Amino acid sequence: MTYDVVIIGGGLAGLTCALSTLQKGKRCAVIAGESSMLSFSSGSLDLLNALPDGTPASEPLKAIDTLKQQSETHPYTKIGVKSFIEKAAQAEMMLNELGCKMQGSSLKNHYRTTPVGLAKPAWLSFDGMLATETPDKLPFNSVQIFYPMGFLDFYPRFIAEEWIKKGVQVETVPFFMSKITRIQRIARIINKNNNAEAAAVPACIEQFDKLRELVNRPVYMLATMPPSALGLNLEKILRRKIIELGGDIFTEDKAVKAEWEGNKIKTVYSQKMGNIPFRGEKIVLATGGFAGRGLKATRTGIVEPLFNLDIEQDDNRENRVNTQVLQKQPYMYFGIKTDNSFRAVKNGNVTDNLYVAGAGLEGFNPAEEGCGAGVSVLTGLYVGEMF
Repeated sequence: MTYDVVIIGGGLAGLTCALSTLQKGKRCAVIAGESSMLSFSSGSLDLLNALPDGTPASEPLKAIDTLKQQSETHPYTKIGVKSFIEKAAQAEMMLNELGCKMQGSSLKNHYRTTPVGLAKPAWLSFDGMLATETPDKLPFNSVQIFYPMGFLDFYPRFIAEEWIKKGVQVETVPFFMSKITRIQRIARIINKNNNAEAAAVPACIEQFDKLRELVNRPVYMLATMPPSALGLNLEKILRRKIIELGGDIFTEDKAVKAEWEGNKIKTVYSQKMGNIPFRGEKIVLATGGFAGRGLKATRTGIVEPLFNLDIEQDDNRENRVNTQVLQKQPYMYFGIKTDNSFRAVKNGNVTDNLYVAGAGLEGFNPAEEGCGAGVSVLTGLYVGEMF
């Protein structure tokens, strides 16, 4: 099977890269695993919440120049200031054109509510999710949180405790919901229990837009613990568009080996396709970081398990982990070495046709810097447009 581009990985980076490639008229295949990290998404995407030195970055576009000075290997530095600004705007436009109604802007972060009620900065959030300009002010003085009984991935009590600290009156209201419960019934329950100026529901309620039309007061979505219905919905939308544009997605599959011809990958083989090879003029590795199993920790160090690419890491094992568990962890900055065009490095040499996008890249800490989704989306678009 011959393509212009073969993308290994069906997460946010791989899917956005595929879209970018297909929109340029290239033939593209995506080898996607059973599930991606999108199932863990809160329904919000982050771009840049803090600089490497810990300085808050409430206005990402203004902070990118300083980030470049602090980290030469950060993916945003390799993209460059101009492309960072362009790709952020492009991503916002792309998601909205795909029908993913989003709120937010790269000009300034807003604050989303986490599944335990904390306020965290975000770049984009699905329309309808509770989003505020500041972390300590909510758009209501009283609210009722409605939730299905027995739904174990939502903790209204934790959210209520955090909101009460902000001076909001909170009531939690459980209700019974079965597979055949209609959105009209949920709306009637909310309207009947009209004891607060706003209502909130977990982001597992389908037809939320319809619910907002039926409820006679403001109603907001709240993020749940994984698996995330919003993240899975985003994945479904991206995959549907790729297929619509003529791309091929090989789901529940896994790349297992490759044949090299000098410094260039000649063929890639997958688990399900067996001896039938994938041939691509360009190959993109977007298998993720540690959580996505694109990077693997061993006793001797961090490895990239598919191609055994060079990894930027500390050779001293004791320096890889901070014994203070809740503090910044050095290993989070480890990742695949690439040149400034995101071509992978193997045995000290830049490969000819293997590119890397997303969480497996070196030089950034998605947890501390709040840039995980942004790195995936922007590097996916950037790499895809080079072909």
